Amino acid sequence: MEFFDKTKGIKTLTAKFDYVKNHFQYDVMNSWNCWTTIANNVKIYNLHFTRYEEDEFWSIYGDENLANEFYNLINLKLRDFENNNKDFKLYFNGRSDGYLVLKGDKYFDEKLSDICSCENYKELLDDYKGYYDFKTAQDITKDCINYIFECVKSFDEFCDDLLNYVKGILNNSTITEEERTETIKYKTLNY
Repeated sequence: MEFFDKTKGIKTLTAKFDYVKNHFQYDVMNSWNCWTTIANNVKIYNLHFTRYEEDEFWSIYGDENLANEFYNLINLKLRDFENNNKDFKLYFNGRSDGYLVLKGDKYFDEKLSDICSCENYKELLDDYKGYYDFKTAQDITKDCINYIFECVKSFDEFCDDLLNYVKGILNNSTITEEERTETIKYKTLNY
């Protein structure tokens, strides 16, 4: 299922620029840098869960042990993405962790900022022409847009994979309850 990834059919630099420019961004709210980055809203009510999936989620969420187990499975998927994309970190942010945020390296942050500070592809090219000759500016613009687009596309594809993984857990898992008796050893000081 493609819920986050809307890149099918995007081929031109202008379309790639527009996809990145119009992608949801999360304000990380550092007052000293006003930094925003690529993110996706992963709040339960935005994910188009079926009623059954939503009920299963809240059953898991309402139990501390199940919730920890569930989030450990999700965190393993996040670490897999990071292991395959060494320059990136993923984390949840926002009140109640409703956003999955992509944190890139300095190059990613700079190029994303370059794109987001321009209204369109031509303005980005014009900005680079201020520093480079026309041919070099064209190459740098093309490389910048293609690089950021591929990063964002990879993130969106991952978010779709994660959503499908979560739906798989919700639709194919059963919750079993068992009683456990714990023996606790106490030491006392007798004098």
